[in-house]
Amino acid sequence: MNKTLKIILIIVLIGIIAGIITGIYMYNKPARDISGAKPDFTLTAVELVSQYISDQDGCNAKYLDKVIVLEGKIAEITPNGNTSLIIVLENPIEGINCSIDTSYFKENTGKLQALTAGSPVKVKGVCVGFDDTFQCVNLDKCTLVD
Repeated sequence: MNKTLKIILIIVLIGIIAGIITGIYMYNKPARDISGAKPDFTLTAVELVSQYISDQDGCNAKYLDKVIVLEGKIAEITPNGNTSLIIVLENPIEGINCSIDTSYFKENTGKLQALTAGSPVKVKGVCVGFDDTFQCVNLDKCTLVD
């Protein structure tokens, strides 16, 4: 084998090893902890929906992937299997879908089952955008704020 081929093989081998290490790290990286995160914004559900309806692109730039605390009334509670539930704040037609974080759901099942439609609630979650079809903002990894 000539010297150039050996160098190329060593570089390729180092690249493969670096890729494997990076893949293992990313696979085992813990999920973002929203319950302990400081919120970037605090507002009412009505304010957030009306802002998104009037300027979706501006709101995406401002709120997307940010931790938001929302205050509002529960319009509807939908079980989502055995591991989570979805709370719709304010109006189900133009509202906010709050997907409760799976680990939070498991630890606080009783507290979440006590929620009723029409009651006020404070929810913290990550904004994942606006759904044009259902005219609602979607929050993920949500937890209740006391």
